[in-house]
Amino acid sequence: MKNKVFILALFISIYGFAQNKNHQDLQKMSKEELAFFWERKKLKIDSLSKIDFLSRNYKHLDSNFNISISKELFDTAVEKYKFIRPRIRKYRDSLSVVLAYELDDEDASRIAKIRIGYTWLRFAYHIWLSEKECEKIGRNFGFTHPYRFKEFLVDDTNKEKRRLNFIDDLKKRMKKENSYQLDTFPNTNKLLNFALLENPIRKKAFKKKHKKH
Repeated sequence: MKNKVFILALFISIYGFAQNKNHQDLQKMSKEELAFFWERKKLKIDSLSKIDFLSRNYKHLDSNFNISISKELFDTAVEKYKFIRPRIRKYRDSLSVVLAYELDDEDASRIAKIRIGYTWLRFAYHIWLSEKECEKIGRNFGFTHPYRFKEFLVDDTNKEKRRLNFIDDLKKRMKKENSYQLDTFPNTNKLLNFALLENPIRKKAFKKKHKKH
């Protein structure tokens, strides 16, 4: 499981770096230089992951992360960070542009985008609920943003009874579906990642989506 997570993180880093105009420099590196590069990259990602991007004060995003930027400045950001205009179609695409301009770092903007753009539907797959059920429970817990709800559930230092009860309930619902060995997971984050992979509704939606292509 650990190796799979590392490979995924490595892929994401490679993908992000490939958008940079100097990505061909990787091909010129020796094995030792590449190893050093990726080790530094991993340390950087670990450091950035500790930043609370949801609480940051952005110049061109309001408290609900609605975009407020002039066309001229937006166009400048598109050119500076080499975005492909025809691919900027949705809010998430525009958010990528704004965050690139705000943070001026591809790794930071990628992490910020994942967290800001996190949806109730996405987290619903982790906890085996519908999107509406996920949002309702999240709001009942006091969270208006789905990523905050996720942070709450994966925080194993939090011994609140309502959190522990929710995790226990998730395990019971999963065991009804299959005889999973859920007590082997070292932390809740890994449990929720496993729950995402095994979610039967997600699997069905994934197959349906890829049948169209």
